[in-house]
Amino acid sequence: MKTALTPFLVKFLLDREYQYLLSKTQNVSQPGIDVQITLTPVVARPQLRRLPRCFDTYIRLGSKEAGIMANGIDGTLIVVSLCPEDVSKLKERVLNEYTEQRRRYA
Repeated sequence: MKTALTPFLVKFLLDREYQYLLSKTQNVSQPGIDVQITLTPVVARPQLRRLPRCFDTYIRLGSKEAGIMANGIDGTLIVVSLCPEDVSKLKERVLNEYTEQRRRYA
């Protein structure tokens, strides 16, 4: 599943012990979007000269660049490709956060 990169998702991925994001950049022709960046989380630092074929580069998850990307870049769609296990854990985390906030403000 692909989902938008947000500060919440960055924290979730760090909590899941991911350290890096493999990056694939594509030009797209959609209204308001010129570039799409697809990120795939990985635990170990990739070797730049031996990246999987479809990836251009990688970034460190806790870096300034990841924070900027999580807050959005004009004309750029930034999505993260998550495995089914991470999707399930993310849904669980979102539900827990929502329940906790409702309990606080009830």
